[in-house]
Amino acid sequence: MRDEEYLFKEDVREKAITARSAKKRISHSGCRLPQYTAKEMREMSGPTYTLNLKKRITYAEFKALPGGLQKSYVQNIVDKYRVGPSALAELMGANAGAVGVYLSKRGFSFKRGFQPTKDDLERFREDYGISANAPTKKITLENFSFCFSGAFNAASFVKQIKAFVPEGQLLRVSVAVEVVEPEPSATEPATEESP
Repeated sequence: MRDEEYLFKEDVREKAITARSAKKRISHSGCRLPQYTAKEMREMSGPTYTLNLKKRITYAEFKALPGGLQKSYVQNIVDKYRVGPSALAELMGANAGAVGVYLSKRGFSFKRGFQPTKDDLERFREDYGISANAPTKKITLENFSFCFSGAFNAASFVKQIKAFVPEGQLLRVSVAVEVVEPEPSATEPATEESP
């Protein structure tokens, strides 16, 4: 046997011995995690939010959500129904301008004057239970008082009352007028009297 052949066979034999011994060795590899109870796990976790993407939420509830959930809620609606901020505001029961500004600050951009198609809007309203002809909340006015000082203009007075009263509504009006003379000290410059 030549030296090169002998060295080669010796090297192979040593590697085989090393390989066999490594297989027999018990290894304790891996990371052992501490065991926590369910209560401890809940305490270590952050707050949990549950959001149904197909359910209506109010504007206040929407603003209370974390940014990621807000974004996914709006993105889901916009992708599915192709509606703008006015429809989202209708969904949340809020002012369209306020919702539009809030969403633009969060990275959403809508084309100016964007109008969704009638089909998309009807499908959106139907899925979220929004009626297009939903009755608006009516405010009933039981009484009010009107007070002013200055020159009297009857037409202006009647116009102001008419703005508060619905058309055809029966009412009882009581008017009390007090004519006031201006105090002399209010119109004349103050003078000092010496004793």
